[in-house]
Amino acid sequence: MLLRTRSESGNVVLLTWRVSGRRTAQVEHPLQIKEDMKVVKSKTTFTWYFPIHDATLKFFFAAFLVETTKRVKNGLEIDEHDIHLDRISTLWINILPEINYLVISSGNWFFKKIYLYEGGKLIGCISCRDKNIKNHGLVFAFRRVFRTVFQFISKCQDCKDLLTLLRTYSPPHFENGEWNKRGYCNRTQPLEDGEVQGFDWVQWEALRLIQLEKLETLRNMQSGGERKRFGVVDVTRAMMFRADGHPAYHFDSLLLRNVSDCLHWCVPGPIDMWNQLLLEILNREEYSIS
Repeated sequence: MLLRTRSESGNVVLLTWRVSGRRTAQVEHPLQIKEDMKVVKSKTTFTWYFPIHDATLKFFFAAFLVETTKRVKNGLEIDEHDIHLDRISTLWINILPEINYLVISSGNWFFKKIYLYEGGKLIGCISCRDKNIKNHGLVFAFRRVFRTVFQFISKCQDCKDLLTLLRTYSPPHFENGEWNKRGYCNRTQPLEDGEVQGFDWVQWEALRLIQLEKLETLRNMQSGGERKRFGVVDVTRAMMFRADGHPAYHFDSLLLRNVSDCLHWCVPGPIDMWNQLLLEILNREEYSIS
């Protein structure tokens, strides 16, 4: 299966499918788009159905993968979050027994101001300046979250046929400031090796390694008869070079005018490579169990 998606517009196309060991070229737009779009405190779900292939695609927006609430000040939600490092988001875990393939990804939301909880108690924060709260930093929280996620999936008794794929960290390419400080991305060609070093590539690689480390630790801990299937769609290093692949100012946003989007990716664009990797992984998985 190879998918090209743009969730905001509902444009989802099923491009190819492997049938009886043969790769067949077929384009299918979903005849029925089930937009069970649920926006509750920044939680969003989309569902698309492809009748020809009898395939369902679900998209869950759970930015931190774990339970999250926005902080409230003077009766209004603010751009600060409380996240529970040891509680999986109920937005997506309840659907696990019903699906065959799960692709999980997260990363850039951890750069926000976040308050961290474990066992229901506040244990620290990310990017806060509260005198009585320890600033653990991004890496600490990132490692705890992926440990929680992988452990939960590995213990899911009703997920015997599930293949979980980790899509590694996808880096942004803001230059001369962050998104809210007039940062921009106006390049028209991929970066050269030396140019990548002008970005925060060390931290990008650190986040990728944390994800791979937690997955490998889980694999080593699983017993023979109860092993869950895991794989990796490793895109981080390839995407480091694609500063030319972001929408920049060419995106439709009524809320954020004069802001350059150097985080998300153009469709079509560099992220089509992700689908090629995904297709190859699924093909190999098919052969390994046949």
